[in-house]
Amino acid sequence: MRLWAFHGQSYARIRQECERTGEPFQDPCFPAENESLVSQGLPKQPVQWQRPWELCEVPRLVVNGISVQDLHQGSLGNCWFVAACSCLATQESIWRKVIPDVEGQEWDRVSPRSHPGIFRFVFCRFGRRVEVVVDDRLPTIQGKLLYCHSSDANEFWSALLEKAYAKLNGCYETLDGGSVAEALVDFTAGVSERIRLARGDYANDVALRYRLYSDLQKAHEHGALLACYIEPALEEIGMQMPCGLVKGHAYAVTEVRAARKGASTALACTAGEKILLLQLRNPWGRREWVGAWSDQSPEWNELSQAEKERMKLTVNNDGEFWMSMEDWCKEFTDAVVCRMPHKAWFSLRKNWQEATIFGEWSPHPEELKNRAGGCGNHPSHLQNPQYAFEVSGGETEFLFYLEQEERAFSRSRQIKKLTIGFEIFKVELNRRFRIHGRASSICRSEFINSRAVFRRQTLSHGRYVLVPSTFEPGQTECFLIRIFSEYNSKLQELTHDCPKRTCWNLMLGYPVQVTSLILQKALGLGSSDNKVYAVICCEAQKVRTADVDMQIETMFDAGVIFYQKLPEKPVTIQLWLHGVLADTFLGEAEVPVDKTHCAQRTLELPLRHRGKRAGEEEPVTGSVTVETVTSNDLRAL
Repeated sequence: MRLWAFHGQSYARIRQECERTGEPFQDPCFPAENESLVSQGLPKQPVQWQRPWELCEVPRLVVNGISVQDLHQGSLGNCWFVAACSCLATQESIWRKVIPDVEGQEWDRVSPRSHPGIFRFVFCRFGRRVEVVVDDRLPTIQGKLLYCHSSDANEFWSALLEKAYAKLNGCYETLDGGSVAEALVDFTAGVSERIRLARGDYANDVALRYRLYSDLQKAHEHGALLACYIEPALEEIGMQMPCGLVKGHAYAVTEVRAARKGASTALACTAGEKILLLQLRNPWGRREWVGAWSDQSPEWNELSQAEKERMKLTVNNDGEFWMSMEDWCKEFTDAVVCRMPHKAWFSLRKNWQEATIFGEWSPHPEELKNRAGGCGNHPSHLQNPQYAFEVSGGETEFLFYLEQEERAFSRSRQIKKLTIGFEIFKVELNRRFRIHGRASSICRSEFINSRAVFRRQTLSHGRYVLVPSTFEPGQTECFLIRIFSEYNSKLQELTHDCPKRTCWNLMLGYPVQVTSLILQKALGLGSSDNKVYAVICCEAQKVRTADVDMQIETMFDAGVIFYQKLPEKPVTIQLWLHGVLADTFLGEAEVPVDKTHCAQRTLELPLRHRGKRAGEEEPVTGSVTVETVTSNDLRAL
């Protein structure tokens, strides 16, 4: 991923110039003035901008590494950002990418004032790595950092990282209320999944809760970053509940572990009741959970010392605390899992591949040129951009991520996110042109007013079309689609509505009708351990289906589409038995020509010219069931 300099500011060039002149960097793009604090008006209190060497004798970017204990929120309502930083602190390989060359950016211990006063941080935004440089002038009141700060008074990585992120988003005020899911994506280039704990009834469904815990544990083991929060009403933001949790605060989940009650030895990992535990961190530090498995709760006495040591469980009053999975699902309304698919988080045996494509919703008065059709509630839905991809294996898990571009911050107008989402259709195996009406909807994401939408979906073999859209038609915005799968998905945009006319059509002809056919099933083939497949032929075109199990009722569910130059020539369906050395022809069915162009036909067609199989003296009768529709309008299907 190529590195892009934010505002065109080159870290190397600016640092070299500052070292040459001996003057510390003063950032003209993010000045030490009120406009960098608030979008309009004046801050609530007068602020003084100071460099770290004015606040302590020996400033350091990092003191003894980065840990979750470093972080404290300050007066800005950005606990979501601090929670994301807490997650970041648990993964050294990630934070060293966000804060590159820590050693090279450090202050000189002997002469900190000689530092050029410039620092750089790298974020991931809209499919590209963005390098943001800032000067080290930080907002203070009475010599104290106003916003995010570290436990060590001379450590400044968190304050400078927050300043760089504020610059990326426009000003500090824009960080007052945000999304931990978006911050984690900005740090990692991963994909964030929002899990609605309250809506999903995880607190009451034990089986569902165990599956979720297994997913969280697996994700955590493979490097995913986890966070959670309690969705508040507007008047409840910052309200502490009797259980000690704070509504509207984002908490980092720093550990996912299971313990055994009554285990008396380090080897007794199967003894006693299994307790599912999660360790959380509150960005405010001291306001903690006071229920079961909290710091002073009696539940800890139910674990032997050996079990505590085996699980490396620690209990300290430091803003980190433990909760049971059951209580966690009861108290929190939402969780965020940010996965880095390139780290093979699902399975050590899987190698995830990413497909990325950029697009744009752009309105146009002509239907065929309109690319802003709105969601599926509108008849213009299929006028949106369309993207085809393939599932080449069997049941395959996919991650789908749709992100809208965030426009540059402007103090003259408020930036509003569009409500976005996407729908996935299963289409014909050989479709190369846009769909216009006849398609099977497989799933639909949430439509939410958010920068990005995520969905995890398991798909069977076949060809699919993803249709991203805004909720309302006629809206303009750029977007990015990211698809992760075990195999190459061959993602591509469908740009044409039907075959293009060329000079070759004068000699070779041009299609006069289009036929879409779905081979649903075959009957009477018998049952065996062998595989069977179909070859569907029309004029000079042949489409082979996937191999399926041969049964008395053999299910194919495979579609094809043909643009026909010779409509009087029927479509034929051949069935073949897959063999080790050679395949065996089972029979052929012919689809009668539709001269009426009716809306849809479901036909049961007899198989002809069946070959004999081993041990049979007579060919077994059989048939295929198809669903077909034909139109002389090439843009109808």
